[in-house]
Amino acid sequence: MQKVVRIAHNRGWIHKNPFANYHQKQETTHRTFLTTDELRKLESKSFSLPRLEHVKDIFIFSCYTGLAFVDIAGLSTANIQMGVDGKPWIFTYRQKTRNKSNVPLLPPALRIIDKYQNDIESLQKGQLFPVINNSKTNAYLKEIADVCGIQKISLFIWRGILLQLP
Repeated sequence: MQKVVRIAHNRGWIHKNPFANYHQKQETTHRTFLTTDELRKLESKSFSLPRLEHVKDIFIFSCYTGLAFVDIAGLSTANIQMGVDGKPWIFTYRQKTRNKSNVPLLPPALRIIDKYQNDIESLQKGQLFPVINNSKTNAYLKEIADVCGIQKISLFIWRGILLQLP
């Protein structure tokens, strides 16, 4: 918006740039990391409600691949290909940055893919996983954190928690 106003001002279409003295402060964010123990708690917990089980699995997949929710939602079987090392990789473009992303699939991520390979909803939509919208996913993640006894509940949102292995 500021760029458009600046161009209009420079071309004489407006007499004063209303943003001339406005400076936006950039907030620093502090990322919180899941410990190995917290990740193991999540991985070992089974949920009888399919919605919680799906969200848990997709979040764990995110931990092992580093992909954001929107990137996982857009994955299909076509994105899984053999890498030069002869092992399966994800080949995709990140939605936010449009950068190419090649991600090796670790055994826990492969197990999650195998778990959902015959999921009817995913197959009909052409997706790798049954993914619901981001706001519901975040709400369910908070519920999962409560059940698993993870104290980072207020920070337990899709992009805010990362996995830090020793």
